[in-house]
Amino acid sequence: MNDPNPVVTTKQGAVQGNWDGRVACFLGVPFAAAPVGDLRFAAPQPPARWHGVRPATAFGPAAPQPPANPARPADAMQLLTGSPALAQAEDNCLTLNVWTPGVTGKPRAVLVWIHGSGWLSGASAWPGYHGRNLAAAEDIVVVTPNYRLGPLGFLRVPGIAEGNMGFLDAISALRWVQENIADFGGDPDRVTVAGQSGGAVTSVALLSSPSATGLFHRVFAQSGPLGIEMPSPQEAEQTGEEYLRLLGLSVATAHRMRDLPAEELITAYQRLVADSGRRRIGAPAPPMHPIAGAPGLPGPVLPAVATGAAPGIDVLIGATAEEMNPFLAIDPASAAITRDTILQIVERLAPDAAPQAVYDHYAARRPGASASQVLADITTDRLVRLPALQVAEARARHGHPGFVYQVDWRSPTLGACHTVDIPLLFGNLPAWSASPMFRDVDPAGVEPIGHTFRRAVAAFVRTGNPNTPGVPVWEAYSELRRCTMRFDTLVTAANDPAYSERRMLLSSRQRSSERTETSKDGS
Repeated sequence: MNDPNPVVTTKQGAVQGNWDGRVACFLGVPFAAAPVGDLRFAAPQPPARWHGVRPATAFGPAAPQPPANPARPADAMQLLTGSPALAQAEDNCLTLNVWTPGVTGKPRAVLVWIHGSGWLSGASAWPGYHGRNLAAAEDIVVVTPNYRLGPLGFLRVPGIAEGNMGFLDAISALRWVQENIADFGGDPDRVTVAGQSGGAVTSVALLSSPSATGLFHRVFAQSGPLGIEMPSPQEAEQTGEEYLRLLGLSVATAHRMRDLPAEELITAYQRLVADSGRRRIGAPAPPMHPIAGAPGLPGPVLPAVATGAAPGIDVLIGATAEEMNPFLAIDPASAAITRDTILQIVERLAPDAAPQAVYDHYAARRPGASASQVLADITTDRLVRLPALQVAEARARHGHPGFVYQVDWRSPTLGACHTVDIPLLFGNLPAWSASPMFRDVDPAGVEPIGHTFRRAVAAFVRTGNPNTPGVPVWEAYSELRRCTMRFDTLVTAANDPAYSERRMLLSSRQRSSERTETSKDGS
């Protein structure tokens, strides 16, 4: 019989969890020191040791963040999840949760899942992200960490905040896993780093981070907006100066930020987000997110992957068919979108494309669609779907092919939109009852898709290959066949379903590379 109060000794001290059905849960375990005082804006440091047994039966607080506001497109993720407001606390936000089928016995593969929400909001405590059902159903260990958000995680003011603190938090969590997960029944030699949206970008970015070498063995990336250009350090510094002005500070007085209440920092960031949101229609990047060239991230992610970064790491990557639907649906500016607006956005997002041809192609795909819906389809492909294929293509070129999927199941309200695949993974659809995606949805009709999706992902976590009974033969992605597994009421494998869009929206250099590689394959 399982001990109702299991105790595990970590490198910092003992923690006591509890059993929830067939899974032992350890919640709110510190993986880094409190990021306050001199550690605000600093790289994460090891947590302090403690004596005795520390309770691990309640989630840690969320990192400081603004409340969701239906009028702000940047808050779409909070609105999509329908999650309740969570307690926030800067001094205890760097914690993680572990769900394990057993702390003894044969070591189990480990999934470390990083939440999304645009590096602006979110927390591992959100009910839709709980790992109990996934751990129990697939006999794996699930870990979900918090990380710092907004200015506390991604501000760059040299000498005060070097940037990428939230990215370094993820690396710190992975280091904690390597040091401790064996005592929770996990296998430190089979660690998959995963995430959705911003968490997926972080997961793929870790491929190019020397600081993360040896900390993980596989990557599972859900709906990562890898097409959003990461700022350079210089660009991030300009944003930092704009942010300082909102606080009434300058570069010379920036050190005073360490003493300001976190709420004041978040309020100023809300103002910055509102302003940048008005300037970024069609590209919903927040003003602060991972910086290419700041600590932990040597440069832009896609070029690093294209040149063969982390060649031995297995990759499973994919997207939903209509990622950008909710972002434009709640953006008041979308009502003013016209064909001419879209042509300008295409020129910016895909400089080598022919804007009119792109518009005509996407408008023909969806007869009668509004201009904002056409734009949603274009940005879905350019910012999320096609960059995922670029990652898969690069892995194939360098001799370590990955696997690609697409979720086609459509919510009655928002279609096959961003985040619709998260409950499919975690198997906790009731936790999403307040989400507009699942309004009037019968769980019985969705659960079989989730069951298949979970099994495939868990097979990948265990072995690096998602093939499993109940799923059609899933070929590794190659530039000759471009196999994509499509998850809907019927799960099917399709070869190159994004052919036309890939040809239209990728750069001439990328198309030239594709032709060269295809000719090598003999086609």
